Amino acid sequence: MSQKYKVTENLLTVNEFSRPGIKLKKVKGIVIHWVANPLSTAAANRNFFENRKSGNSGYGSAHEIIDLDGSIIVDIPADEMAYHVGSTKPYTDEAIKYLGSYPNNCTYGIECTHIDWTGKMTDETYKTLVHRVADLMQQFDLVGAEKPLWLHQEVVGWKDCHRWFVNNPEEWVKFKNDVNERCEMALQLTEQWQWDMLYENVKTLREKGILNTADWETKVKNKTITVHELVWLNTIIMKRLLEK
Repeated sequence: MSQKYKVTENLLTVNEFSRPGIKLKKVKGIVIHWVANPLSTAAANRNFFENRKSGNSGYGSAHEIIDLDGSIIVDIPADEMAYHVGSTKPYTDEAIKYLGSYPNNCTYGIECTHIDWTGKMTDETYKTLVHRVADLMQQFDLVGAEKPLWLHQEVVGWKDCHRWFVNNPEEWVKFKNDVNERCEMALQLTEQWQWDMLYENVKTLREKGILNTADWETKVKNKTITVHELVWLNTIIMKRLLEK
């Protein structure tokens, strides 16, 4: 069953070195990073970005950080630029083709915590990463795009980031397949009658006390339900149907 992840907003102070306050152009890609600091928390890495405002440790940041327990800290708004794919060397040809000459201004950066120097993530971090990226792809209208997901290394060409995926390319393929699977479930709800059916099922589940708020009905009615919420709801609906 899909689990809903927790998101906390703790925005960086607007400053020259980690949160420039510049508006993003249309998001063309989501870039995956590792924090390169085993067992460090999302809060600690967020504070590292905040401390960069002094100018003593250079430029750098990301839009959000996924913690070891799967929770998320958002430190830069989704409509602002982060300094997560700057490079002192030329960008890759592929990055220039899809993202342009300065990828910071059209990409969304996610930092992942990890347990060791291989970059291996906890199961909770990985699950949240899959669900979160699927939701963001929906939000940024990237579902079906030719090249929506990037490793930091694929953009700059030289940095082994996210190290786990760089050194285990089969895991990067698996990750993208996991994300696409969830995105495809959302795409299945293309006809109004499908939304109407889902709405009726959700309404029935709430009336029976299985769902405890009307928020679910509102989300389905307004078509604002996220991919991981859809997966979870479908699991509950199928379970109830099998019980009949």
